[in-house]
Amino acid sequence: SIHFQCMDWRHIREILDAADGVYTEFKQLIVWNKESGGQGAFYRSQFELIFVFKSGRGKHTNTFELGQGGRFRTNVWSYPGANTLGKNRSTELAAHATPKSIPMVMDAIRDCSLPGELILDPFLGSGVTAIAAHRTGRVCVGIEIDPLYVDVALKRLVTVTGFDPILLVDGRTFDEIAAERSAAGEA
Repeated sequence: SIHFQCMDWRHIREILDAADGVYTEFKQLIVWNKESGGQGAFYRSQFELIFVFKSGRGKHTNTFELGQGGRFRTNVWSYPGANTLGKNRSTELAAHATPKSIPMVMDAIRDCSLPGELILDPFLGSGVTAIAAHRTGRVCVGIEIDPLYVDVALKRLVTVTGFDPILLVDGRTFDEIAAERSAAGEA
């Protein structure tokens, strides 16, 4: 399996140290050109680094094969970031402080997996990976520690898929849980 991790340049040593012994291979460093400068104290950052690691000894999936199959990919990806003006900018920034580009994540998923395969996102955030997996015909398993972002991800996923999420423990729907929370907050 392949793991993508977005970071800014200040965390290079941290991510490489954390990956040591966890992944079997560092595959590539990708520069995400966000097309517009974001936060920064000295220069405004217009990019994020995406570390690509391989887990396991088996052959990894490569759907673009250096352009042989018609998809030419390089290690510089240009996709608008959240600071680029667009119709969904305010909504995305309200949902999460650092949303990733859904088309970019869709392309990354297509690069290293096949339809029907499992995509794991251990930092689900606003649900971009789940949406991208759904749109590319993959199955996403996401983990998110912050209940606020769990709610954000589920709401976004419902909007895209029309699915009604349920809590496996007791079968309650997302809307039922939200109503219970609201009633408890009013009491």
